[in-house]
Amino acid sequence: MKARILKLVNYVALAALAFGLSTARGTAQEVYRGEFSLPFEARWGGVTLPAGDYTIDLRSADQFLVVRSGAKSALILKGAPDTKPVSDHSQLTVVDVDGHKVIKSLEAGQIGLAFDYHVPKAKMQSMQGTLIPVLKVNDSTAGS
Repeated sequence: MKARILKLVNYVALAALAFGLSTARGTAQEVYRGEFSLPFEARWGGVTLPAGDYTIDLRSADQFLVVRSGAKSALILKGAPDTKPVSDHSQLTVVDVDGHKVIKSLEAGQIGLAFDYHVPKAKMQSMQGTLIPVLKVNDSTAGS
């Protein structure tokens, strides 16, 4: 009898946890969706992105961005939020590190946020980066 009660308690706890996770995920609103074209291979966080067209999805409750190209997706930690003033346009800043392109920052200007990503400064060829425009997508169902 005790084993049945413990089994029931475990089942109820597991169901409550699953429900809590699903509702938390369901209420995470999309804050920002943008599109960009990467003209070269670049490293972003721990992910290498080949040249191509991408979308970025940023949700309010997540600690990561979802970057998609076709059927492939990558999760990238949001990065450290930057306190500098942000313009109303969006862009990626790409720098050259030991001959490799690395995404240094994302400015999501339309929502007033910027995120910085770790780049080894000792190896960075130049503080001046290549700017890649990110166009905000208004239709939150596009690409879903």
